[in-house]
Amino acid sequence: HFRVIERAISATLAATDKSTHSRRHLIITHGNRYYASVLLNMVPNLHNSTNQLSPDSAQLTTDLAELITRTENYIEDNYPNAYPARFFANPAKIQELYDNN
Repeated sequence: HFRVIERAISATLAATDKSTHSRRHLIITHGNRYYASVLLNMVPNLHNSTNQLSPDSAQLTTDLAELITRTENYIEDNYPNAYPARFFANPAKIQELYDNN
């Protein structure tokens, strides 16, 4: 699952135009570990499965897109002047995202 999520994040980042959506590009870049964590926690039975689970790439990609949009909106609404690298380096802010996003 982690590799599929990493590929989805990389593909989303590559598809995001850095010149026209620079803030979104930075949010995707610096939030990649947060996104992977949230998406892994969304996979049903991942923690207690005794069978190998096949990742649903399409669903993970859809969930990632929604998560990025919610995160971008949350940061814009609550921390409009925050630089994404500093925001995602702050454990309290990450916990706030987990609690509210």
